This record gives sequence, C-alpha cells and structure tokens, in this order.
Amino acid sequence: MTQTATATELIRSRTRDSVINALRSGVVPSVGLHHIHVGRESELRAFSEDLRTVADGGGAYRIIVGPVGAGKTETVQMIGGIARDTFNLVTAKLDLDARCRLYATGGEAAEFYHRLTASMAIQSKPEGDAIETILNRFVHRVEEEAGQSGETADDVMSRLLEPLVQLVGGFDLLDVLRAYRRAHIDGNEGTRLAVVRWFRGGFNTKTDAKEALGVRTIPNDANMYSFVKLLGAFCRVAGYGGLVIFVDEAAALCAIANAGARQRNYDMVLSIVNDLLQSNVRGVGIIFAGTPDLIDAKKGLHSNEALKSRIGAAGPSSSRFSDLAAPTLMLSPLSTHDLKALLVKIQRVYAYGDEAKCILSGDDITQILQTHFKSLGSELVRRTRDVVKSFVYLLDALQQQPDLHWRDLLAKTANV
Repeated sequence: MTQTATATELIRSRTRDSVINALRSGVVPSVGLHHIHVGRESELRAFSEDLRTVADGGGAYRIIVGPVGAGKTETVQMIGGIARDTFNLVTAKLDLDARCRLYATGGEAAEFYHRLTASMAIQSKPEGDAIETILNRFVHRVEEEAGQSGETADDVMSRLLEPLVQLVGGFDLLDVLRAYRRAHIDGNEGTRLAVVRWFRGGFNTKTDAKEALGVRTIPNDANMYSFVKLLGAFCRVAGYGGLVIFVDEAAALCAIANAGARQRNYDMVLSIVNDLLQSNVRGVGIIFAGTPDLIDAKKGLHSNEALKSRIGAAGPSSSRFSDLAAPTLMLSPLSTHDLKALLVKIQRVYAYGDEAKCILSGDDITQILQTHFKSLGSELVRRTRDVVKSFVYLLDALQQQPDLHWRDLLAKTANV
C-alpha cells in the first residue's frame, strides 16, 4: 500500500464516479478522461495544430486508423476536450453503423445529422446536447451588439447571418433564429422547442416544419452535408471557433454490401475532403476513426483512387516513425509501460486523487500485469479494455473485502 499522500489533485466525487462507472462498463469516460490519459503526446500536439487551423477559420481533416484496443476512441475524446477547452470549438461525435451513413436514401444520412446535432458539445456542456446553449449565446450576442451599435436586433441578426444566407437552408435559418429570439423574449416554450427540434433534424416532413415555424427546408438525406456546413458556419457566428466532427467506427462504411452504395459514401467523403482542402468550408474539421479495414484497398477508402490520393497511406504503426503531418495516422496499441501508467492513474482516480488511500503499490500493479500477460501473452496490449475492466472490478472487490489479498481476487475478476 502507498504509505504517504502526495500533493496530487483531489478529484470530485461526480467526476470520479463518472470515470470509474464508464471503465467498469468497458467504455471510454466522456468526463474526466484527462485524469487517466497516458501516451499519445506527439499525436495530440499534431491534432492541436489542426484544431488551431479550424479555430482560425480554416478547414482540417484526418483519418485515424488502429486495431481494436489501440485507443482510437480515447484519442478522439482527448482531442475533443482540447478542441473545447483550448480553442473554444464546438465538437460532435457519432458512430457509423448500418442505420447511420454519409450518403443514403432511406433515412441513414438524416440519422447522421440527427446524431451529430444531439452530440454537439461545448466547454460548459462536454457531454453533448448543447444546441440550445449555442442558440442562447447567439441571441445574447445579437442583443449585446444591438445595444452597443443602436441597430435593431433584427438588423444585427441579418448582418451577422448575411454570409450564411448564400448556403443551402440559409434563408430559413435566418427566419428560424428570428423566431427563436422572439420566443426567448416572450417566453414562448412551444416555438423555442420547435426551433431546437428543427436544428436537430426532428421534423419528418416539410409540412410539419411549415406549420411550426413557417419554413420549408429541413435536414434530410439529400441535403445532410449542406446542413452540416450551415451548422459549422452558425457556430462561428454564435461566438465559437467552429465545429469539429468526430466520426468513429468509420470502418462500418466498408461493410455496406452494395458496392454502388458503398462507393457513393466514399464519394461523399471525397467531397468533404475536397471542400476542406480547397477552403470551401470555413471553421469546420472532421476526423474519421476506424480499424485498418477503413483503408483497405479493395473495400475501404483506398478503393476510391481519387480519395486514396487525398488521404495518403497510413505510416508505420509507431508514433516514433509515423509522419504526424500526414492525413492518415496509424495508432499503435499502448506499450506495457503505458498500460502500467494507466492502471496507476485509474487507481488514483478510484481513490479520489488521494494516493494515501490507494490500496495497491506500483509493484503490485506490475505483478498484476504480469499475471495478465501469462494468460493473454502478446494480446495483452490489444486487450486494454478487458484489462482495465478487470482492474476496476479488482479495486471494487478489495474495497469491499479489505482483508483479502489481490492475488486471491484476481482470478475471479480477470474473467469479468
């Protein structure tokens, strides 16, 4: 047991519980991830430059590739935290699957937009559902500028949104925001909720949107990407640096059985990449993350020659040799050294940041990893999620049964 406490940061119960409950369930924490993050410093510095480009009004894209257990989701969420906290960017994260695609005619592209808007996060709302806060910030900016300039609020709104009305949905956006401001002032809950619903792609028909807000343009399969660009532009007008979208499980595109539909999705990726390269979209970044299948030459992104030329080939699976400026970045699994550091940090979070309350010593954690290595062998570093989950259950058991030694409990928790 650690004998003395150090002057480490104490961790709030809410943050501690959020982290531990996520790890116990085998998922990456959405809050407090920085408390347990290890490695990837070089990659995060490279991504920070991309975020700076977006915040300066440019565009950026990346492809993150790595095997299961390499830490793609954790890396994505760390980048998201940097985007919000350091660069005042709005972030959105969603997973692709059979019901959510970039191009479709059966509602799957509209689902992409719906998931994107539902997950939109800002510094004060890192877990998502930040649409209304963003709307309120825009209204506050309009009122503040009207008070300073002597213009009417409607005139200020028209001036701020003038660059956006040239985009698909831009005129309706102006009408919707005017309705939101009036609802905000009058306390009209119905209209306020209808505007939030419109932003989130919640209207199934143009008729419904017309009745509720007097507009006929709604996000759907055909215009999803146009609305994403509109959304990114609005985030900047509302007072944020821009919008960064993280598309996880992107290798799901490779599983589309119909070759034509699959290639049309890749064509959409190509359109997005071209827009960002040519600065046709300002203040927007997009990061695709997936397993190596994502860049497979036969069914992955590299099967589209034009796209392959844009995103390049992934470098060696070691950050020591990878070209961190390349569009495609291959993540390697954590080293055993990093894995031990991760478990040390997890125990510290478990103890609310108080090392005096940590049950296991560094040597104990080393021996625990050695025990896992005996059963998993070279798969140890690829089974990080399983090792972490087992470790949290071991800490649970030791807390509940302090008289037992960890060796007595490890065999039971290793199979959880």
